[in-house]
Amino acid sequence: MSGYRNEAMMHCADMYYSTIGLVRNETRQQDQVKARAALAVAMLDYGIQDQVASVVGKNRSTVAHMKRNHGDWLLYWKGYRDLHETAFGIARKVLGRQGANEKIKNINERIQFLQSEKENLEKQLNTQTEL
Repeated sequence: MSGYRNEAMMHCADMYYSTIGLVRNETRQQDQVKARAALAVAMLDYGIQDQVASVVGKNRSTVAHMKRNHGDWLLYWKGYRDLHETAFGIARKVLGRQGANEKIKNINERIQFLQSEKENLEKQLNTQTEL
């Protein structure tokens, strides 16, 4: 992750936790899990899953799980919608100010990641076809 992007995402996380009045930790307590998920999903528009995962202290699979369940959580997980709206607003304010060069760099990082994923899937498919 680029230095600027890392600092901006960490700053976003710090502002978010300060705003919601929660001391950040890595426990599985519901308030921590809910806050972490809301922040992660809000930041996905500004970075790839690996970047977001490093900021929230989880792995890419966990961030993918958060993204996949986001819609249901908005509807059924009490308090999640408010946390996400707060996180989204902060992420847009802090991370949305990046310059054109930073946006291009971020898009290129996403493209590289997706190309790597594509190559891995093609290798798996070729391996399965050969069997």
